[in-house]
Amino acid sequence: PEGELEKPSRVLTAFAKTSELAPGDSEVLSLEFGFETFASFDTDGDAGNANSFILEDGLYRFMAGNNIHDIFEAGTAEIKYTVLETVNPIYDGNVEARIKQFMPEEIPQTGDKGMKLKDVKSEEELKTFVAQLSDEELSQIVRGEGMGSSLVTPGTASAFGGVSKSLRAKGLVPCCCDDGPSGMRLDCGTKAFSLPNGTMLACTFNLPLNEKLFTFLSMEMTSNKVDCLLGPGINIHRHPLNGRNFEYFSEDPLLTGLMAIAQLKGLKSHGAGGCLKPFAGNNQEFHRHTVDSVISPRALREIYLKAFEMAVKSGYCDSIMTTYGVLNGI
Repeated sequence: PEGELEKPSRVLTAFAKTSELAPGDSEVLSLEFGFETFASFDTDGDAGNANSFILEDGLYRFMAGNNIHDIFEAGTAEIKYTVLETVNPIYDGNVEARIKQFMPEEIPQTGDKGMKLKDVKSEEELKTFVAQLSDEELSQIVRGEGMGSSLVTPGTASAFGGVSKSLRAKGLVPCCCDDGPSGMRLDCGTKAFSLPNGTMLACTFNLPLNEKLFTFLSMEMTSNKVDCLLGPGINIHRHPLNGRNFEYFSEDPLLTGLMAIAQLKGLKSHGAGGCLKPFAGNNQEFHRHTVDSVISPRALREIYLKAFEMAVKSGYCDSIMTTYGVLNGI
């Protein structure tokens, strides 16, 4: 219903796909979804609660069908004004001040005490372990090592973790990440399966199939000693000339988020992991190192950040890749 906030005419809240049906067969699908799938974000409090996901008063019509052009009214519900979640405003001020504000308390350095990473069993022991690390070692951990590192599987994207002798002596192994998301990129002559691109996989609307496909990829990664796939890519299709659209899933945030979760779940099944990319608003490739994507808080919350939020909350996301460019000046 149109209230104080303008609404899209329809929002995708759930989907499912039948198994392969023989002539004359049938299958009943049950679709469940939460209020969050069709809530609106009230940025400035125009509908009563700033920085909140809300449902406005009114009649909500639930449609079902095979596609957006072939739908019928399956039911209605009269919903009273509801605040689902209030969130922190998206930060647009002094980045350096924000970093200092949330900087954790510094752990005094002790030098090497002979403690290994395998000895860490608690948060306090982790602090004791970290206290051994020099400034140089801390920098090495966060920087990693670039394309074609000799420390990991040849032809992969980079190594991170134990990238120096001193770190490896403390028990940090070098971990391997590799370009995705359409399978592993091995620039060394080793063969790896090439998967259909993200858009094609999302066109299946088949979550179990995507999970199964990425379960096989997880097995392949593990056998090649690759720990992390740089994918899935989950930005939104905003413009047809975006050169990276083929990696991304959809114009729709729900479809994008659920596809990402299915693929991440498959990657986790045999010990590998995925890195969502790139965060966020990377909707063009032209000048992507310098472009400033100016996006309103409501559009960010309802569209461009939604899939990232869903995937992180699922618990299957290990890491997130940032963009080169700028988002709202940051």
